[in-house]
Amino acid sequence: ESSSDKTVLRLVLVLSAFCALGMAIVYGVTVAENAKKADSFFAKAQDACGRQFLDTCLLRVNQALALREKPEYLRLKFNVLSSQAKTHEGKETLEQLIQLEPNNAHYYYLRSGLAKTTGNPALALESIEKAIALQPDNGDYQIAKATLLVEQDRRDEAIPIYEKLVAAQPHYYYYWNQYALSYSVYGLWEQALEIRQRGLAMNPKDYLQVFGLARLYDEMGQAAEAAAMYRRSLELHPLENSIAARRFFEITGKRVPPELENAVTDTMKIETRGNLTYVMADINGEKGRFLLDTGASISIIFNNKAPRYQLIPLSQVMTAETANGFVQAPLVYGHLRLGKHDIENVRFAVLKDLSNKAVDGIIGMDVLGLFRFEIDRGQGLLTLRSQ
Repeated sequence: ESSSDKTVLRLVLVLSAFCALGMAIVYGVTVAENAKKADSFFAKAQDACGRQFLDTCLLRVNQALALREKPEYLRLKFNVLSSQAKTHEGKETLEQLIQLEPNNAHYYYLRSGLAKTTGNPALALESIEKAIALQPDNGDYQIAKATLLVEQDRRDEAIPIYEKLVAAQPHYYYYWNQYALSYSVYGLWEQALEIRQRGLAMNPKDYLQVFGLARLYDEMGQAAEAAAMYRRSLELHPLENSIAARRFFEITGKRVPPELENAVTDTMKIETRGNLTYVMADINGEKGRFLLDTGASISIIFNNKAPRYQLIPLSQVMTAETANGFVQAPLVYGHLRLGKHDIENVRFAVLKDLSNKAVDGIIGMDVLGLFRFEIDRGQGLLTLRSQ
């Protein structure tokens, strides 16, 4: 090659390098701009969802996904589709999530629920077993598997799962209830009665356990025993316009004493800071400051505060959805006193405190939902009324 040819070749290579660099810069700028736009659309979607404008929320999150595929975008889309009962689109979105995060156990749990709803029991069982393989200590996944096995006439395989769950969490009414229902819905009264009685023996002051036994006696046609248990449930937890009071009257022809139908109403002070609301509550006799969160389905105790309340995490875990996605949280149980109201065996998820605020945990809808409640931020008051 001549020297002039070599010079031309060098110039071509230099120009090519500059072009490639320029294209990379342009691509990088484009990606960054798209990411910024996508996050903006996602923020608007979250705002719309918070105000229950679900169609707008879905529009905005789809705009975000057109620019950038992120798990948190897809999770929000899935939640909206589920609330709108758009099962087919929800399944597609869930499969996208599984492709992005194949080791996220909760996605398989959600897929199992969808498969069960749409009449695919084989996929439902396969999916929940995948979830359990990834998170074997998650009790919610275990109870879902046991329920599926019973529905598929495989109760013998479900019984060891139920027994393990009630042994690990003897104060959690839901596990006892599902175990008993696995027999009572098929008319196997003797076995269901034994389970209800065991649950009540472990939790004699839990009105739900008493009510569950009352309902079973009622279904069995043992009217006198049912009436006694209905009344006992109201003695533990007075309720207005309750099934217990109505059935007691229908069985005995008598009304329960007025005090058993007088719901306790209490008003307590709350503290507001910006959009956040705080209340003082007692757990196991120890007072602390808690965030009230109507968007949280479960109550939370922060891990660095749990020892102060004599709360010892169990080996069992549950799935909690946080701002950073789904996490597996150990469980604890405690006696909660909120104003005048005492609540036995409240289940708390134990999570890290990422807020760095002077707060011990979060009171969510699992507690607030037990009441008719009103949060008056202007007056700084929380009103709770038994329902």
